[in-house]
Amino acid sequence: MDRITGATVDLGSGRRGFRDRNLGLNLAGTIPGATWFNGAQEEIVRAIETLGLTPSDANREQLIQAMRRLTGGFVRTISTGGVTLTADDAGLVLVNASGSFGLTLPAANAAGGLPQRLTFARTDSSAGVVTIQRAGSDTIEGATSIALLPAERLTLMSDGGTGWRVMAAGTGALINIQVFSASGTYTPTPGMQSCIVHAVGGGGGGGGMSNGTSQSSPAGGGASGGYAVVEFTAAEIGASRAVTIGAAGAGGAAGANNGGSGGTTSLGALLTVPGGLGGSGSGGSAGTVLRAGGSGGAAPSNSGGVVLYASPGQPGGPGIGTADGLLGGPGAPSPLTGGGGGAWTGINAPGNAASGPGAAGSGACGGVSAGSLAGGAGAAGRIIILEYR
Repeated sequence: MDRITGATVDLGSGRRGFRDRNLGLNLAGTIPGATWFNGAQEEIVRAIETLGLTPSDANREQLIQAMRRLTGGFVRTISTGGVTLTADDAGLVLVNASGSFGLTLPAANAAGGLPQRLTFARTDSSAGVVTIQRAGSDTIEGATSIALLPAERLTLMSDGGTGWRVMAAGTGALINIQVFSASGTYTPTPGMQSCIVHAVGGGGGGGGMSNGTSQSSPAGGGASGGYAVVEFTAAEIGASRAVTIGAAGAGGAAGANNGGSGGTTSLGALLTVPGGLGGSGSGGSAGTVLRAGGSGGAAPSNSGGVVLYASPGQPGGPGIGTADGLLGGPGAPSPLTGGGGGAWTGINAPGNAASGPGAAGSGACGGVSAGSLAGGAGAAGRIIILEYR
């Protein structure tokens, strides 16, 4: 080594090392000078300072501490919330959560501007969500926090500046499903990076009917609500979005009254899914009768996001009357379940109500002298949000 001068020994490959004094051979030993001592001191101090530590005469383990920061050699167990981690926790963090709580990361530049690597591992089987939060104005994949779910492993690495990146295979994992059958507010689960929204408009109602003494009246079934599947990023969703669930279309009142239209389902201004229209009412008529089912209505519309599927509602079935018999038109099925629409209505019966999300009610059906009967009601819409890391 160039910092060793004077009496040295050849260590091979051009390296010079210290030599013991040998009085028998009259060989002088190596006497380290200021160059060697300063070099050794600065090498050690530089490693300590580079990893964000302040050299201290009272601490004889700072070099080991710096090496652990650099290599992620620490292991820590956490079972309560409110803990703020430091650069000395770089390594494995075992989290035993009996419920939901939060942890705070060290500053992304806490190790002297060098990267820090923390691997979090849930060791419990509770349903609680551990929220890992940023320090200060740092970001975690552009967000302020990320969720650590039961039985999950999550590795984060800082960029040495102001950000943390997800390094483990957790990216893209499904972390939660939120279902809205009534209007409310969608607030993303911490750590959500993208979501796929399934939205269905309200289903239309079946038509009502009236009849004379020698006439038949099969009313038309309602149309289902529209259906859309759209993927949005966390940035597009923001902190929260209003959820509006399209109301069920009312069945046509007793008499020759059309069924009501289903309401519009929406996710803020990002996604709008119209409801289906009601089926046609039916007055008394002799001979062959055909009453139109409701129309599927307008197509869904979106602002931003990636449309994976979008379609207006499915039309309702017609009410049919012939010399062979009568049937009230069926309601269109739910776009989500493929069923749940009001079934064909037999003679002298009111329409059947829908049961599946966004499905439609069937039309009433009356034969000779049946009087007046109401159509079946549609079903309200729905929003299902699948959230991904």
